[in-house]
Amino acid sequence: MKILISGINTAGFIYNFGRGFSELGHDVKTAAFSSNEFYDHNFSFVFAPNTFVQGQNNTSLEPSKEFFSFIENFDLFIFISGQTLLPGMYDLPILHEMGKKVIIRNTGSCTRFIYPSSLAWNYAGAPFNIALPELLELARPSRDWRKPAAYMSGLVYVYHLAPKLYKECMSALYADVIANCSAHSSLGFSPFFAAVNTFDPDGCSPMIPARKTPVILHAPSREAFKGTSVIEACLNELREEGLDFDYIRPPKVPSKQLQKTLQLADIVIDQLACGGHGILANESMACGCAVLGGNNADMSPIPFHRPVIPIDRNNLKEQIRRAVLDIPFRVRVAEAGIEYVNRVHRPATSASYMLSCLERAKDASYDYYPSLFLDNPFRPDYKQWLAQTHARLYAPDVDDAEALLNHRRDGLPEFLHGLFGKALFKAGVHPDTDMDKFVREFELKNIQPHLLPRWDTSKLKRVNPWLSLGDTAGKGLPDKELIPYEELAQP
Repeated sequence: MKILISGINTAGFIYNFGRGFSELGHDVKTAAFSSNEFYDHNFSFVFAPNTFVQGQNNTSLEPSKEFFSFIENFDLFIFISGQTLLPGMYDLPILHEMGKKVIIRNTGSCTRFIYPSSLAWNYAGAPFNIALPELLELARPSRDWRKPAAYMSGLVYVYHLAPKLYKECMSALYADVIANCSAHSSLGFSPFFAAVNTFDPDGCSPMIPARKTPVILHAPSREAFKGTSVIEACLNELREEGLDFDYIRPPKVPSKQLQKTLQLADIVIDQLACGGHGILANESMACGCAVLGGNNADMSPIPFHRPVIPIDRNNLKEQIRRAVLDIPFRVRVAEAGIEYVNRVHRPATSASYMLSCLERAKDASYDYYPSLFLDNPFRPDYKQWLAQTHARLYAPDVDDAEALLNHRRDGLPEFLHGLFGKALFKAGVHPDTDMDKFVREFELKNIQPHLLPRWDTSKLKRVNPWLSLGDTAGKGLPDKELIPYEELAQP
């Protein structure tokens, strides 16, 4: 196939997925809308946000002739972090009508949202990690999201209900594959596939030093989200209690430089976040480190059998202590991590899995069936919502997070009602979801809940109250238990 991989180069994904598809023999071009200071990658094309816009008014956008000439060159479009070729995802219906294949590969920040994901994170024992820019957008929206014109610009990291749901609707209606981490799919309502990470393995030479005094490394890209202040406070307490280790927190440096530092470490603490692990964990495992991080199979089951020592705020101290003192256990985790990451996360394997999702989508055979958003209808007023639900937040860079939230009712603009209705009818809903309640709460027009198709739950397996697995979930990924989860989670 002729493939374009475009969007935001989050975690180096444009380059590394491009590499994977090239290794599989496809004709790949890459394009980016912005640079990433941690990845020195070159792309086939670099675009400004309005490169393909001929003109626009308050309600519509006109693509340029160059846009149509450009898209004719490709069979498959893979968009990273929800950034497509035209502002507001206006290219998706055009590509769909032309018979082009589209994969939307979301990343955490572009879909994660305080409501209702706080409920899921809290259910898993984690406060929802939120940073100051996200709170400020909720308190003082950057644009008037009631007007369609607001959607004709960058939407990737906008932290607000309407644009988040708009992106979900456009993806559900016009993408062949939506791939996302289930723990970050806040407003997702359409069945989707697991988002499998990939990384550049070239600088990762595995070495397991097995030192009595180990080197512990933590290298957060976003301190608030990763839980850095809690992690470092715990390390300080352990040191005061006499635990012997060295600690490295390197400055924010390019990925290749960080990989050299990882080879000096025994233990890497990835993040205190709900769900699965990040790219740092991939690189750390490939370098021979034992990794502590997110590994909650109830929230993010796929990939299966991750050899990551699961941590949360309750067990963090004991898991660190164990990794430091129990050297044979630490070595077993590191050995399992090397095999796992090379089986599951190398570029060609991740790209192959993405293509398998494209095939499975033809039979509507998805990994995840979400109901979190539809099962929790509440039209915020976020201050009232936090009070009613007792949702817990982690906002270390904000003195008083709740003070920034207000009682402004956060509804959906009328133009979004029709789009949402179409997307719901295409996606279907869980038979237990009370759609009458949802429609009433959001005052939706032209949606008749009794006509919405319902999923066949005989083929689904519940993994938490709002997430089900399809009967072919994870098909196409290596699935081998290298170290039992019970041993990883022992404390």
